[in-house]
Amino acid sequence: MSGRLSGIWMLCAAALLCPLAARPTVKLMVPPPGRQAIEDLWKARVTSDSAYPEVWFEGFVSEVSRGQVFHATTRKFPLPKGIKVYQYRDVTIDKTETAAGYEAFVTRSGMLPAGFYRFRLILEPFGAADSYGFEVKPTGPPRLLTPLPGEALSTRYPFFSWTPSSPPPVPGFAYELVVAELLPGQTPQDAINANPAWFSRQGITATSLAYPVSGRKFVIGSSYAWQVNVRQGRLLLSSSEARSFAFGAERPMITREQAIAIIKAGAIKPDSSSQDLLAFLGREPLAPGDRVQEAFDSTETVISEPTWFGWLNDDFTAEFGHPVRFVYVNAYSGSLTIEPREFWPLVNGVAVWQTREELAGDRFIFFERPERE
Repeated sequence: MSGRLSGIWMLCAAALLCPLAARPTVKLMVPPPGRQAIEDLWKARVTSDSAYPEVWFEGFVSEVSRGQVFHATTRKFPLPKGIKVYQYRDVTIDKTETAAGYEAFVTRSGMLPAGFYRFRLILEPFGAADSYGFEVKPTGPPRLLTPLPGEALSTRYPFFSWTPSSPPPVPGFAYELVVAELLPGQTPQDAINANPAWFSRQGITATSLAYPVSGRKFVIGSSYAWQVNVRQGRLLLSSSEARSFAFGAERPMITREQAIAIIKAGAIKPDSSSQDLLAFLGREPLAPGDRVQEAFDSTETVISEPTWFGWLNDDFTAEFGHPVRFVYVNAYSGSLTIEPREFWPLVNGVAVWQTREELAGDRFIFFERPERE
């Protein structure tokens, strides 16, 4: 209290020396909706007709049903004459008081629980203040889409999908997919809560994920639970319900020779075609999550099921853009998809079938007309 009184006496003395000087004013700069971290709230424009050697801020956050939940006092600092914008990072906090349940507010993630709040900032020893109210809405959990509840899967690389959170979470959020083995007698939520993660992936910005080839293999005859969390850094914002799926016998996949026969019958038709052609096919099917694109084109095709991928160079003597085709054969159903293109393919950002080794022999080339000597 004595420090504040001495500051007031200093202010009075300054007022006597500068009778025309008005006391400083504080104007808070309201952040956009969804930005209520401490660094978003604590942003104010201070206007002063005079310079003062020692001032300090006090900041308060109150919730309509809880009262004051946060209080911070800064160390003293000199206030220059003119207009200056002060943010949280521009001052040094001397002490804080935080109500139970609001500790995360002062962390880097800076989230407040859902509620109706008011932020008030005071410049002392003048008592110059400003405040505004805002609402923090609860982050709605995502809703799981696929796999369906209890679905029996026959692929080792299932495709997980869910709806976006609503309302949209604060900036910097990401989804987390967690899969756990479902033991007899457990509910899906029990399995997620109690069992070690069979697979987990954080930092997902899309609303889907194809199970990666590197993921732990599912066991035939076993069941699994899965859940999607919404996080901002380490802070958990919301969680979906937990669901289960079973893994049965894997469907047999067609062989490379069968895929070649499908491409020849549906795309090349050797008996009725005479154009120059050089046809390539990978040695293994592409896996879910692999990406295919055309050179000089950023548009990507993301593989969702094991797929044989090939490239038909319809005029291999041409040196630049010319008709070519990308062909996809679903490794389960054998369905054929043909895409007209103009340049060579890239798989996961890497140009394929361009090196001497890839152009030599029949390791990747399965058809050519005319045949090279």
